[in-house]
Amino acid sequence: SSVSNKFASYYYIIIKIAHLKGKYLGNMFLIVCMDGNNQIIPIAFGVGKTESGESWIWFLLVLKE
Repeated sequence: SSVSNKFASYYYIIIKIAHLKGKYLGNMFLIVCMDGNNQIIPIAFGVGKTESGESWIWFLLVLKE
């Protein structure tokens, strides 16, 4: 088997937050997947007012559904 095929089977889940500025304020919650070839696949995003624990719980519960 080739090296590129071997590493293509690995995936990483990345959970991040981006602070929104300008006209729309708040936070954008992001979940993406990165495979072994460094390709990024968006899974989910959501927008909340704050970066609180409650906002994270809301986002992850909605994702679970």
